[in-house]
Amino acid sequence: MSHPYQPRSSDGSPGHGAPQSYAYPYAEVPQQNNLALLSLILSIVGLATGGLTAIGGIILGHMVKKQIKRTGETGVHLATWGLVVGYVIVGLIVLAFVSWFLVLFVLFGGLALGC
Repeated sequence: MSHPYQPRSSDGSPGHGAPQSYAYPYAEVPQQNNLALLSLILSIVGLATGGLTAIGGIILGHMVKKQIKRTGETGVHLATWGLVVGYVIVGLIVLAFVSWFLVLFVLFGGLALGC
């Protein structure tokens, strides 16, 4: 008589081990383009540098998007955000300079004309 807790196989014979499991192969995940993250970082740092690094972030963002199309890497969203943030920061800084010069022109232009 066999032991009641002894494992049995599918045909009922005792002691043939555990059932087989089939492992699925892992899909290879594309590598992230690190320059895309650098584009976003440069654009954000543009707030502190008066837009200088934001210009670099914009240029790098365009280059990275072309590179990602060619290589199939991930990071296109980071590059896009780097472009958006860079353009917004540069636009705001240009708007601030134009506003500042208009204010100076109105103040000092009016004084020069004797108004």
